[in-house]
Amino acid sequence: TMRSSSAWVLQLVLFSMIARRWAEEYPEPRIVAVGATGVGKSSLVNALLGCDPRGSECLFGVCGGTDSCTNQTAIGSGPWLGDGADFTAVDTPGFGDSSGSDNKLIEEMMDVLDGKLGYANAILLVLEGSTPRFSSGLYDMLRVMTSIFGDSWWQFMLIGVSKWPYDQASIDKRQEDCDYYGDPSENCKNEAWFRREFNRQLQDKFGITKNFTFAFMDSYSQSGPELGDEVQQQHWQDETQLLWDHATLNDDTFEFLTIDEVLEENQLCKEENQRLHNIIDENITLLFNYVQANTDQISTTQEELSLIDIKVDSTQAQVDINIINIDALEVAGESTRTDLQSVSAQVDINKNDIDALE
Repeated sequence: TMRSSSAWVLQLVLFSMIARRWAEEYPEPRIVAVGATGVGKSSLVNALLGCDPRGSECLFGVCGGTDSCTNQTAIGSGPWLGDGADFTAVDTPGFGDSSGSDNKLIEEMMDVLDGKLGYANAILLVLEGSTPRFSSGLYDMLRVMTSIFGDSWWQFMLIGVSKWPYDQASIDKRQEDCDYYGDPSENCKNEAWFRREFNRQLQDKFGITKNFTFAFMDSYSQSGPELGDEVQQQHWQDETQLLWDHATLNDDTFEFLTIDEVLEENQLCKEENQRLHNIIDENITLLFNYVQANTDQISTTQEELSLIDIKVDSTQAQVDINIINIDALEVAGESTRTDLQSVSAQVDINKNDIDALE
């Protein structure tokens, strides 16, 4: 009815106003962290907010084991690295854990990202530095999220590598291996190797051509006594700057949709595809009919040309006969001239004979 329709429109407008108000409360840049279970998303996001990831007072919960502590999408704001400009961090559930609730987590995540956050300036895909290969859970998560977000989400993505220690001993060990075994080599597992390996896997598995930016951010360098290690702190500043630049230097934003909106958009795409398919079918039919008509006309023309060729051949034969006849007439005419000359000469002789007799 008209009344129920008006009420529904009013509810939609109110919801949009509330969602817009929520979205306006979150400062930019807005960084959404995604990744498989146990890779250290929550610890990294806490460290980006300037909180000790091993502490108990951080915004996002952290725990060990194979199950994800983060079972809901959480949004928080605070100063970058604890003393910089305000930004918004989003911690999403880890996928592929033992609870088997990925579908519910994805649906809840999409509702929060669309209804509350609205958009993001950067997508932070967190990978564990100690496990440089695609697990089935990571692949399934990226495949599902690509189907939901669309291929454009890759353009906003930066790879954040967690659990990549930057104490001097770890740096020296990586360098010694590369010096001894050669760089590149199977046993040289430095930053260039990690970038090369994961770029290749992402390109092979998802058909993308982008070479991603990688930031090796060890959140535990921001914990306890590690804060006094100048080498680790300098690397933390350098690597997190890559993420900050990625999130702030891009003028575009990635707009989120709910699953229902994605399904509606997919339906519209299907309808548009069907419309275009119908147009193509109609054009193909018209083209086929046009080609068929041309084929028929070509066949008729070919038949007419064949008849003309026959007539030309017949005419040529007649011309040849006429030439023969003309040649025969010329021979006969020459014979007649010879006969006439002979008769004329005889006449002259006869005339002379007559004159002599007289």
